[in-house]
Amino acid sequence: MTKKEVIGRYSCVDDDGNQYVVIETQDIITSQTLGGTSEMPGMTSLSLTDGSPVNFINDNTFKVVRIDTIIRKQ
Repeated sequence: MTKKEVIGRYSCVDDDGNQYVVIETQDIITSQTLGGTSEMPGMTSLSLTDGSPVNFINDNTFKVVRIDTIIRKQ
C-alpha cells in the first residue's frame, strides 16, 4: 500500500511576476511482514496547487511542464 505525504511547499515566481505554489510530495510505502507493519519513503514528485506537473531543475528553480515556464523560489 502506498500513500502520499506533503514534505514541502514553495512560493515561486516566474520572470513576469506571476505567483505559483509548488507542492512536493513523497510516496510512503507500507509493507506487511510477519514482524508487523513498516513504512519507508518512496519517490518524490512536484506539482502546482492545481495538480500541474513540475520538473526539478535545481534547489531554487523549477519548470512548469504544461506551460513550459521556469519559476524560482522567492
